[in-house]
Amino acid sequence: MFKDLWCKRKKGKRKKNSKNKNAAKISSNLSENKNTIKNIIKQTIDIVYYELTTSDGQEFLFVYFDDMINKEILDRDVIGALISSAKAHSIAPSEITTQHLKATIHFTNIKESNVVDDIVKKALAGDVIIFAEGLDYALCLPSQGWQQRGIIEPESEIITKGPREGFVETLKTNRSMVRRKIQNPNLIFESLNLGKQTNSTINLVYLDGVSNDKILDELKTRLGKIDIDAIIDSGYIEELIRDEQLSPFNTVGYTERPDVVAAKILEGRIAILCDGSPIALTVPFLFVENLQANEDYYSGFMMASINRVIRFSSFLLTVFIPGMYVAIVTNHHELIPSKLLFSFIASRVGVPFPTIVEVLAMIFVFELLRESGLRLPKGLGQTVSIVGALVLGQAAVEAKFISAPVVIVIAITAITSFIFYHMNSVMVISRLMVTVLGAMFGLYGVTVGLIGIFLHMYSLQSFGIPYMSYIGSLKGQEVKDTLVRAPWWYMHLRPRLLSKKNHIRNRHGGK
Repeated sequence: MFKDLWCKRKKGKRKKNSKNKNAAKISSNLSENKNTIKNIIKQTIDIVYYELTTSDGQEFLFVYFDDMINKEILDRDVIGALISSAKAHSIAPSEITTQHLKATIHFTNIKESNVVDDIVKKALAGDVIIFAEGLDYALCLPSQGWQQRGIIEPESEIITKGPREGFVETLKTNRSMVRRKIQNPNLIFESLNLGKQTNSTINLVYLDGVSNDKILDELKTRLGKIDIDAIIDSGYIEELIRDEQLSPFNTVGYTERPDVVAAKILEGRIAILCDGSPIALTVPFLFVENLQANEDYYSGFMMASINRVIRFSSFLLTVFIPGMYVAIVTNHHELIPSKLLFSFIASRVGVPFPTIVEVLAMIFVFELLRESGLRLPKGLGQTVSIVGALVLGQAAVEAKFISAPVVIVIAITAITSFIFYHMNSVMVISRLMVTVLGAMFGLYGVTVGLIGIFLHMYSLQSFGIPYMSYIGSLKGQEVKDTLVRAPWWYMHLRPRLLSKKNHIRNRHGGK
């Protein structure tokens, strides 16, 4: 089924290519070509039409966007080469050929085209277009030279041990970082363009012979259905290709680290790189990946396993602690030891609001502080978050707006939620639902909330793969990298559902 869909898409492309036979072609006259380009590309200050006449009478027209090319290469290796060749070898204008120009310029990856639309696209992408009088072909030179951000460690994925480099906004740089991690001839990069107005370049990255063909075909089918004006960031693609659009759980992974992308590709996943975005997407994405960190694989398996247990415990705590507190204090006083109950009663003396209102108000204030801390400048944001939390919490308790136990509960909730910053929407929605159910039905409501959340998680899929795969499996090789991280000498096989062809990834100490 997937292959049939992809074949249909390819046939559609062939039809488009057949239409290109009737597309506008360039002329052998420079003036006509210049007017043709000017009619398509509106007058703008950054486009350059540079005309050159060499000593042997040959006329050239260079078309490029001023801020997108490397001018040093253009002057030295292109224009300088043409002028020097004209002085050394005088050729009549009628005898000039594209082969002669390619041999003169000595520029790698020169492409020729006579279709106006193709030439305009290449110019917009940063190529230098060369027209020669008498030739009905143009040469396209990829000489991009715009400024780009340097490779630094991503601030959103800080680690203490492991590679420090992160993706940048330039697609070529990101491709090179992945290629350096996986120096394998089977590593495939496929390119396509999305966005009617932006014409953004997208790369699919996968390891042939390891990745699952059905997942790859499904991904190509979903990408082929995207019909949107702009793709500014990979986040656009994430929202358009994900499963269960209304679910708060992510079924498409994202990261800024090339080592994470390389590790996922080696397991059989497929990565998506978007030009202009430092965020790479990976599919399929399973729940267990929320518990994993790249640093787990750079340190000992014992400490990595402890950290994963802490992460899973933190997920349960941040979602269920407010609801448990509200349920017990409101509906189950008999479960609280007498001394602790008297302490709770004493702390609530003078507080005018019921417990559920206190908790919901504090959750809202915490989210408000978190959001303001993110949007303000880095130094100021941290100060506002810390001072705001301390001052507001202390003042609210002293003014008897809220009780001290609620501040403690919300503080624990906030600390545990920081471990899963990328799951913030999931935690906020789940926390509110469990808290309200706890207030209404007590521990029965919390239990129903717990069951509902896990039933929803088990109903999800990511590109045909169950979202909760490997959680609770009884097979040793399937749980080796889930809630605990087994030692490398025990992890012989790749995830079975992700890689259908090549299962073995570690032959050391095993079969």
